[in-house]
Amino acid sequence: MVHYNSAPLPRWSGDSHRRRYADCFERMLVLFLLLADLMERESKLMQRTLVLLKPDCVQRRLMGRIISRFEDKGYNLIAMKMMRITPELARQHYAEHVEKAWYPTLEGFITGGPVLAAVVEGIDAVDVVRSMLGPTNGRDASAGTIRGDFGCSRQMNLVHASDGLEAAAREIDLYFDKREICEYDPTISSWLKAVDE
Repeated sequence: MVHYNSAPLPRWSGDSHRRRYADCFERMLVLFLLLADLMERESKLMQRTLVLLKPDCVQRRLMGRIISRFEDKGYNLIAMKMMRITPELARQHYAEHVEKAWYPTLEGFITGGPVLAAVVEGIDAVDVVRSMLGPTNGRDASAGTIRGDFGCSRQMNLVHASDGLEAAAREIDLYFDKREICEYDPTISSWLKAVDE
């Protein structure tokens, strides 16, 4: 039983009123702690990932079909813009690959046309979005994945998605200012996942 003694109760409150008050307070506290626990669990599951629809995707007019896959999954697109990746931005994004022999080809490809950059948000978004893409080589990707349905190349693989939480945070900061992120809670959220997920 929780005892709440920081403020005096009105004089008209007898012992039974004090017990009811304490019981009510205890129930409210338990509900608050349960709600806080649910929110903490959801925040751990709720993730953001950077998605780039690459120049081949844009040129092939596949943007709408691919974006609809993420929305159909129940994920939120909380930032999106068309842009051209500069050589400098490409080197920042692909910093771990800059010294590799094949990097100039990658840079030429990713800077060769406009891209659509987006932040996708949802439960386990990093891993789920990557599984939705399929393997890098479209020829190896299963039907039903984005690359399996639309791709047949290793290099022209249509879409980039962050490969981990740290990479996602770094890449989102490279492409978006915090003011460009538009968080929202869709009215259909209660139909997409259970309360305790």
